[in-house]
Amino acid sequence: MDKYLKKFAIDDAAAAGMTTEAAEKYQAEKGYNEIPAPEISKFWLFVAGFRGTMPYMLEIAIIVAAVVQDWVDVGIIAGMLIANGCLSFKEEVECLEALKKLTETMETKVTCVRDGMGVTLPTRLLVPGDIIVLLGGLLVSTSENACVQSCLSLCVFLRCAQF
Repeated sequence: MDKYLKKFAIDDAAAAGMTTEAAEKYQAEKGYNEIPAPEISKFWLFVAGFRGTMPYMLEIAIIVAAVVQDWVDVGIIAGMLIANGCLSFKEEVECLEALKKLTETMETKVTCVRDGMGVTLPTRLLVPGDIIVLLGGLLVSTSENACVQSCLSLCVFLRCAQF
């Protein structure tokens, strides 16, 4: 392990990792390591149902039917347009709810060095300065441009970059 600490220029103090107190202080000051999910207004979801190739074609057909004063066709096409928009809105809302449930159940965990010991934490609790333990097949979300050896059984310590 010492040769990897030297290779990546990690001194003995840094090899002990962050302290829990320092990490909690950073999280209280800067927040968690996560990207907030954007909130989409239900109004704009409904409006989005009337945008696109098919709704535009129906809207043009309504205008053409109104110009020639074929009011029955205007009513039928408007009904189709409204039904299409409402169905689109319903499906978008259901999709967003399913996606929200799915993302709530997913939690990526990573092993890092805290207080001189390897601990497994959710990635949202990582802070800059954490040392992450990378193993073969492990996925870690970070902005660090890290060069990892091709030997996958190798355990390498890398300093976690700014998020």
